[in-house]
Amino acid sequence: WIFEQAAGLQERDPTLTTLSAKQLGRVMGDYTNRDSKLSVTAEDGGIVVQVQHATLESSEAQEFPALRLKPVSELEFMATEGDEDGMRIDFIPNADNSIRFVRMGGRLATRV
Repeated sequence: WIFEQAAGLQERDPTLTTLSAKQLGRVMGDYTNRDSKLSVTAEDGGIVVQVQHATLESSEAQEFPALRLKPVSELEFMATEGDEDGMRIDFIPNADNSIRFVRMGGRLATRV
């Protein structure tokens, strides 16, 4: 809000785009980091991210509600509804252009 108050700037959501099934397929798969597992699938022109997060209290993983995201670009997606509305994730490629990481909530997960 400080940018709006001081300079009249407003943050706007990016324009959504349409990707082909092949383009969506590029990011589909499983990703993992030290305490989470993410599964990315395609649905209705976007992606669905299912997150399981390890808990300190038990060895059981906690599964969160699926996140439905729409494409902003070939490598960036944004939630457009619910509590996560406006949240963005992006995919980071290797030098050969295959996907290496997904970045979500400031954390990286490596493709399995």
